[in-house]
Amino acid sequence: MTDDRAEPRSERRSDLAPRIALALAVTYGALHAIAAGLATHATWSWRALEDGALDKSWQLQLAWRAMEGEWVGRDFHYTMGPLWQLLAWIGTAPSWGAADGFDAGWAMAGMVVVFRLAALGVGLWLVLRWVQPGWARVVCFVAVVALSNGAGLATLRAFVSTAIIVSYGARALEREDASWRDAFGTAAWIVAGLALSFDRFALGVISVAVMATAELTSRWRRGEAKRPALLRPLQTGAATLALLLGLALSMLLLGADPLRYVIAQRTLTQAYGANLSTGWLAAIPAINVASLVAIAALVAGLRLIRSGGTRTAIWIAGALPLSAFGIVLSDAGHVFVAVSPLALTLLLAAARTETGRVGLYRPSAGLLAACFLLGWFAVHPDTLGLRPRTFAEALREPDPADLAYVTDRRRAVERVRALRETEAVPCLGVSASISVVHALAGVGGPTEMAVRWNDTLQRELADGLAREQCPFFVYEQYTFDVPDGVWWLGEDTLAVARHYERLEDVGPALSLLRWRDTPAAIPERRLPVPDAARALSVPGELVIPLGRSVPGTHLVRLTYLLEMDGLRAQLGGAPLLEQRFEREGEPLGDWQWMHHVQVGAPSVAYLTPDPEAAELRWIRGAPVRRDRRADAIRIRARSRGRLSPDAIDLRLLEVAELSPPPATPRLPPACDRERDLLPALEAGVASARYTTPRMVGDSFQLFSNPPDHDPAEVYFPIAPCADTCFEAELSMHGDGDEGDGVDVELNVLEDEHRPRVASVHVPPK
Repeated sequence: MTDDRAEPRSERRSDLAPRIALALAVTYGALHAIAAGLATHATWSWRALEDGALDKSWQLQLAWRAMEGEWVGRDFHYTMGPLWQLLAWIGTAPSWGAADGFDAGWAMAGMVVVFRLAALGVGLWLVLRWVQPGWARVVCFVAVVALSNGAGLATLRAFVSTAIIVSYGARALEREDASWRDAFGTAAWIVAGLALSFDRFALGVISVAVMATAELTSRWRRGEAKRPALLRPLQTGAATLALLLGLALSMLLLGADPLRYVIAQRTLTQAYGANLSTGWLAAIPAINVASLVAIAALVAGLRLIRSGGTRTAIWIAGALPLSAFGIVLSDAGHVFVAVSPLALTLLLAAARTETGRVGLYRPSAGLLAACFLLGWFAVHPDTLGLRPRTFAEALREPDPADLAYVTDRRRAVERVRALRETEAVPCLGVSASISVVHALAGVGGPTEMAVRWNDTLQRELADGLAREQCPFFVYEQYTFDVPDGVWWLGEDTLAVARHYERLEDVGPALSLLRWRDTPAAIPERRLPVPDAARALSVPGELVIPLGRSVPGTHLVRLTYLLEMDGLRAQLGGAPLLEQRFEREGEPLGDWQWMHHVQVGAPSVAYLTPDPEAAELRWIRGAPVRRDRRADAIRIRARSRGRLSPDAIDLRLLEVAELSPPPATPRLPPACDRERDLLPALEAGVASARYTTPRMVGDSFQLFSNPPDHDPAEVYFPIAPCADTCFEAELSMHGDGDEGDGVDVELNVLEDEHRPRVASVHVPPK
């Protein structure tokens, strides 16, 4: 006698194990996300803020502005959307009860948890919806957990892009009728991508267009009806427009201007593409990534052509254009966001059972996905979402040396907090490089989320400074660390020089400025314009005679019109423009970038023969003595890659020379014949940068930094006499006698003069 229920019970038992395994994987992923947040808080410090300061700065500011009731798209504009800011605001929940209203450590920790859980949620939906039950589903979700932290908070954007692709391509080739329900499902993901960041919307639309073309091609190869392949993108487009209309009406009801939002996003996108394009910065060779994309395209293409196509091949096709996201800015984070949707679709293609002859298609897709996972996390193991060490880091005590770490951002925040105790500070101006001071000090102002990528954006900042008339401005001197750099120059900098004057120096590179009662005059002199227009080859050079000898503290304003293909510019193809000043045909320095380039509209570039001297004079009012003069500017154009054109049209509209406001008189300090450095450091008179000074007996120690980080520095306010000697005993303390030792330099600083007095290599003990 046999038991008819034996086989079904056996099937249920065989199905139970993968279900339990999937539940454990989901639990592990969620706990790992929480542990990652706790680890972020446990290791949070001023040193941690400096590691990736640019991204952490805008992330914290978006979260803080949400807490203040200011939302992107309504009160200001940025590349991230309101959904991103909403998630960031939810992430700040642990800091809602903080005494000062905003705890940056808990805010970052909360954002890590929320964005990781959101990415895992999207990944779980992909796996449960499109992978059949069994061990394949478990393996897929484990891979999702591994990928969920590949680019930090930005990983969610890659997962949403994958959802757009899968939701559209899932019904391709399956139904003869195009479904409005499916269309609105895809449209919902596209609009969610728009609310997350504008680039997800644009890339999502391109992916849909590519998948529609792939489906049409596949149906043509199989001799099937073309109508569903034509109706599907039309219905998806109509559904997207309907949801966008609803979103626009909602924005109007909330006080936002949808048209202004679109215009602002267009301006930001153009400025981003024209100015932030870089060479390959990711640690993984570009040829490896390009090979992955090319082989994936070949695998999907062969499947579509030879077998009549499957929906997973259409998914892969839809993920291919997303890899272009890593073209403009090719650091590790952007490359991961660009390529990980392709890895996810390859993973789904390998796991999903398809009808018809499979051959090598699924194994090839799985092998490519495995190659990406193994290759990427072999180079970036700290970003692995499965990393067990994260749980131990969540229980770690913060390093006292990191908590006492001194940076310009910390010094600025502490000075603003102290200022608020004695002065009314309704708003504040801050240099773009340290704009996170707004959030950390709890004071808003026109420079929050400062984006100064081109002349248009800089003018908006300048108008905001003049309009709001904030009583103080915290300025970080850019040329202190980059003496020949001109990134700091722009219309907003002129507004600072016009409306603010130096009140005090907060550090060697940091000044507190106050609002002038009367704006400073900035005299202008027109200089001859050599040619109305000319074509500049790429590569090529252009010499602009100035017609006179321009002092190093003066600025030269070039008003120009640069024209080239707009799409190439947005994709990072604008050629790299560099400039240098010359005197009688001899260069005064090395080539420097022309920052803030604008394409297709009249724009302004501010240049100077002596950037360091000019910044000291214009912002600090320092009486500069160095005399560096120029009579010509040489501009050269260099290609950024295959997208750069062979030539550009560069039309000079105006050339003008600007003189700085009068210098602030200073009395020379009395010289110090004898001075002990230790008391100055103990009393806080000395200024440390990028280190944690520690007093030990009759000496002090500075914690050094790795070679690729800012050097540990300490500055003492001393005026040495002509016959003053410097004496010190140097030694290196560390674990054992390993390492290469440290290099110690001694410089004397006096405004633009910074001669190196001594340089000593200290070997390990």
